[in-house]
Amino acid sequence: MSKEKDDLNGLGPADKVIDMGDLYGNPIPKEEKKEEPEITDEELSLTDEEEELLKKKLEQIRKADPFIYR
Repeated sequence: MSKEKDDLNGLGPADKVIDMGDLYGNPIPKEEKKEEPEITDEELSLTDEEEELLKKKLEQIRKADPFIYR
């Protein structure tokens, strides 16, 4: 068994990936392997506007798939 399959708990790669986009509806670019930068708590906090956009985006995702855990 390859290391990649071990990392995915033996499930293998995803069959289908649905791009719901970012908060503004833009498609998310393909991921490239790169080194993760250090993130501070200040960078993780959302503004009120961003929080509202996130709530709307989550509602949009829930409407698209009602079986998503709430």
